[in-house]
Amino acid sequence: MALLWGAGACDALLTDPAPPPATVDVSFQIVPTAIGGSVQAFEKVRWAAVRFARPDGSFRDTVFVAIPVDGRIRIPVALELQERVDALGIVASLGLGPSPLFGGAGVVRIDPGQPTSAVIDVEPVPAAIVAESPLVFIPNVGESVDIASAALFATGDTVTGLEGTWLSEDPTTVEVTPTGTATAIQLGQTRLEVRAAMLADTVVVATSPVDTILLSPADTTLIVGETVQLTAVLQDASINALVGRIINWVSLDPAVASVDAMGLVRTTGLGATTIVVSSGTAVTSLSLTVVATPNDE
Repeated sequence: MALLWGAGACDALLTDPAPPPATVDVSFQIVPTAIGGSVQAFEKVRWAAVRFARPDGSFRDTVFVAIPVDGRIRIPVALELQERVDALGIVASLGLGPSPLFGGAGVVRIDPGQPTSAVIDVEPVPAAIVAESPLVFIPNVGESVDIASAALFATGDTVTGLEGTWLSEDPTTVEVTPTGTATAIQLGQTRLEVRAAMLADTVVVATSPVDTILLSPADTTLIVGETVQLTAVLQDASINALVGRIINWVSLDPAVASVDAMGLVRTTGLGATTIVVSSGTAVTSLSLTVVATPNDE
């Protein structure tokens, strides 16, 4: 493709005799440190919008079909130039559909009628940064949780190596480090914001200690060899249900019945035992009796 030059997209064509076109073999590649999701997004690129700019301010914008091959996008271009250009600027945006995925810039020296080449490293153009959850609970004052975030391309692939920076709307309630470690300073809730490349997302962080544990079923009698699944519902002092908390299950007599980390009870011998359930500082229990036959209940 031969390109003619002007100070804008609608300038008049050059009237001097056209010199032999200079050819530029432009290749675009991801910055060498990029891996993972960035590589996956690069393979989905299907167009390149390229601006070729001369030192005098004239430029030409062109859109090419661009298909990655072996990790690069190659665009051979013929430029109509009458003189050597020591620093021809190249600015490019690579994308899929309506969305840009990568962008980059570089310079190349051009001689009329002579072939040359340029390799331009491109960097991700993220479409969004997303926190792992819109709502995060910190069990108790003084405790901390790590909140993750991810920058995403318009394709949904993860932008490799782009980390968000976290800020707290109310550090007197919840402090947060730039990398996303949130610490509860007092009871209550506030918003945290993560920012990256002009993008942002917010998370509501609440400090709500467990106040009550509701168990079901309640005290019960089982036959040797039976199992029963216990369920624990956690509530704070305002009777709000709490999720994502660690629940500890313990049988005071495993020879009668054992309980696993998910609350599944297995009876193993005759007698009685107590299942103790705790989360944070809240504790409750239920009594369990194990008999040989239903008639013994």
